[in-house]
Amino acid sequence: MRKKNELLRALTLKDAVGVGLGAIIGAGIFVVTGVAAGVSGPAFIVGLIIAGVIASFNGLSSAQLAAVYPHSGGTYEYGYQLLSPSFGFSAGWMFLISKLSAAGVVAIGFGSYFHQLLPIASPMVISVVAVILLTVVNLFGIKKAGLLNLVIVTFTLLSLLYLIFSGIPVVEKRNFTPFTPFGISGIAEAAALLFFAFTGYARIATLAEEVHHPEKTIPRAVIITILSAILLYAAVS
Repeated sequence: MRKKNELLRALTLKDAVGVGLGAIIGAGIFVVTGVAAGVSGPAFIVGLIIAGVIASFNGLSSAQLAAVYPHSGGTYEYGYQLLSPSFGFSAGWMFLISKLSAAGVVAIGFGSYFHQLLPIASPMVISVVAVILLTVVNLFGIKKAGLLNLVIVTFTLLSLLYLIFSGIPVVEKRNFTPFTPFGISGIAEAAALLFFAFTGYARIATLAEEVHHPEKTIPRAVIITILSAILLYAAVS
């Protein structure tokens, strides 16, 4: 029996990975990849590896903390427990603001693409409607929201796999020359942009109070999510 103020542990490893991938392969793979390629050229792949390694270190630290402190709150909880309540308060607000900003980018990206597919309203209106609908879905509980997320992630993955395999026959070597047209600064800028694309792994850590066996599930979900994301980004690019 769960305690009065405890959240329902309804998510499995599959659900946690789905949440992580859903946060990573959103606007990141559809929008940020193009921007990063524009500032680095073919050396984009080097920036991707750098961003992936940094995200892995950061993600594994978050996973370890989530295993030790399996409660909702994420960075707020870690700051509160290990530093001080004021640090936890600051960390919590910074995390919230960063996720709100990321959600805005995702919503704008979705609105722009949807408008190109079906121009039934302005991209901004579509973005706002999407945010409202997903907020309503979350009100029905984490299990139902997690199920919808898995459906969306599966559809997205299948679409990207189609893009990857249909694109392989038309890959040309000349498109990789020159490999670093913008030098080291271009690679560094691409890595910074792509790190934003990987930040969805932090969302997994906030599920510590909603997954079964968080001390095992969270670290595994973070590792699977980051490795899958690196391979998927590399293949798409």
